[in-house]
Amino acid sequence: MIKLNQKTTKGNLDKLIDIEIASLNASLDLQKTLSKQILLFLKNFIGNIEIDNIFSDEINDFIANCSSNLKQINSNINVINNLLEILDNIKFNISSLEFKDILVKITQYNKKSEAATSAMLKPTSQIQEFIQSMYLLDISEYISLDEIDNAIQTETSKDAEEEVEIIKNPSHTSIRRKPSSPLLENTLIISEKDGLVTLPYKISDLKKILKKEKDKYSSLSDVVLSLYTRPIKDYKYTAISRFRESYKLIIEKEKGTKKEALKLATELFSNYNLHPAIITACKSLDELDIYLSCLEYNELEDFHFFKIVYEALPVVVKNNKNKEVSEFS
Repeated sequence: MIKLNQKTTKGNLDKLIDIEIASLNASLDLQKTLSKQILLFLKNFIGNIEIDNIFSDEINDFIANCSSNLKQINSNINVINNLLEILDNIKFNISSLEFKDILVKITQYNKKSEAATSAMLKPTSQIQEFIQSMYLLDISEYISLDEIDNAIQTETSKDAEEEVEIIKNPSHTSIRRKPSSPLLENTLIISEKDGLVTLPYKISDLKKILKKEKDKYSSLSDVVLSLYTRPIKDYKYTAISRFRESYKLIIEKEKGTKKEALKLATELFSNYNLHPAIITACKSLDELDIYLSCLEYNELEDFHFFKIVYEALPVVVKNNKNKEVSEFS
């Protein structure tokens, strides 16, 4: 916050702004340090500590807490960067603005700065307390990291059993494809409406599978249901799902090492702009890297490996007569 008084002149405003920028940069460094501490601890926890089950409730809770705190840190960083951008703009135009106009802009900045500082104070304190608690985490009960592979294999087996159950029992509604649903080639469909994620496929591949396994499948839609469809609840906890799907991508598709898998999983679990189903849909690390690059530079139209379709749930809103109506977000 820039303190103004009767002695403030246009000549010393530049220096006051520089002091405020330095203060904001110090706050920014603090947030980045907090983020690094969480990420480094998480990496060491997952990579070096003996763990019974990477997908146990205890580990899930820990990763979820890390994710929540990292999300708050990212929010704080965005707020600080926005304040820095305002100050940079004032500083850049200070020579061309009238003194009274500069004072108006600084007064507006001070209001935003005060509100932002107040909003970040308690969350930052809670983040620091969480970081302190991390180092008190009792890990004595966890066993070998080799169990990660068993967890992955167990989960994959459960998925396969679930798919078989769906085929045998048409009344199973948690993952049923609508008979009228069209086959969309090379398309990832993330449907909150249907509670399903449909992974990309090629019609030619479906035909080959159907021809080879006529006794198992009666239509191309059956193949899609069995091999390319997952319940969206598999991705309910997005941070944990990103971790899991990243690990599986390296181990199962890239045939990489556990160290490589953990490195990628740790990097991506806090990437809040990345839906975990996109990791599942990628056939290789190269595909995922290209998607992440397109995402970073806001050039998703340049990602040509598969289309991505989101089908959101209808949102209930109230009209002027206080009657609830439904519309899609």
